[in-house]
Order: sequence, then structure tokens, then C-alpha cells
Amino acid sequence: MNSSSSITGNKIKSFLRRANSGESVYIYEVRDAFMRENSTVECTVETVTDEVKKWQIPIPFPDSFSGEENDFIRNYFFSNIYNIISVYGGKNMILNVPSNEKHIKDLCFALNDVFQINSILADRCGYGKCLNVTDRMNAAFGHAPFKFIISNKNICTEKKPSGNTETNTKSRLKKAVEAATKGV
Repeated sequence: MNSSSSITGNKIKSFLRRANSGESVYIYEVRDAFMRENSTVECTVETVTDEVKKWQIPIPFPDSFSGEENDFIRNYFFSNIYNIISVYGGKNMILNVPSNEKHIKDLCFALNDVFQINSILADRCGYGKCLNVTDRMNAAFGHAPFKFIISNKNICTEKKPSGNTETNTKSRLKKAVEAATKGV
């Protein structure tokens, strides 16, 4: 275990002790602790209004961690994804995964199951609940349901919506409100 993993392992143990004793552990604290790691997932969301938002989620290598610590890392990753989708929705999320990092690939390939992508809205629970609103917004804007795209390169380039952004957004929002009031 290198010194960075040792520090991270100690931090994870500290977070687990706090959580197990009923104290709050905030996602920003965990993210800050994991920033020393060389392992990250680059996430790109294309919103329903064609904006492109990008994040990097640092993730430690799990090789030297216990089962409880690995579960903590998994929940931290899924919670980050949940928070991004809850705030921005989107047509899709592209996750750029370094080809040599199996632990990150495994987390990303679990997303469809964890977020219940193939379940009907009424059956979704837990992390999958955030996709109910996202899929309704996508339908109102004339887009397909949300999907995860796993890649080992950046396939979503920055793009600017054509025409006047404010006019395009107002027009799309008006159509979405009309669709919502008709019961999408």
C-alpha cells in the first residue's frame, strides 16, 4: 500500500467510525480526502437544454481495503452520481474510465443495475428514484430516457446550442410545461 492509499485507508476508517456512531459524514469531506488519489472518473452530462457539464470523481484503489471500506467507496461513488443526476438530470452521462483501472470499470458497469435503468418508474427505488424526474423531463423535451455511456475516451465534446440560447431554452421550457400539463 503506498502512502496515499494508507492515508486514504485511515480516512475511510475514520469516516466509518463516525457513521457507525451516528455522526454525519459529508460527501465533500470524502471527496476532499480522496483528492490525493491518482484514480478518477470523468463524468460528462448533456442536459435537456444541450448544456455540457463535467466533473471528476476521485476514487481510491480498493486492493488494500476491507469489504466494509469497499462498500463505503461504492456508496460514495453512487452518491456522487445520484447527486449529479438529481441536480442536472440530463439526456445521458458519459463516464470516461481509464482502460487500466478495473475497479472503476466495475463501478461504472454496475450503474445500470444500481440506478435501475431498465425498470419502470414505479418500480425504481433508492438511487434509481432520481431517474424518474429525469426521464419525465427528457420526455417533455422530446428526448429518449436517460442512459449511462461508458467510454475510455472523451466522446462528448463541448458544444454550443445553435441559435440564441435564451430563446431556445425558453421555447423548450414552454413546450415542456405544455407537455407536462397534458400529462406526459
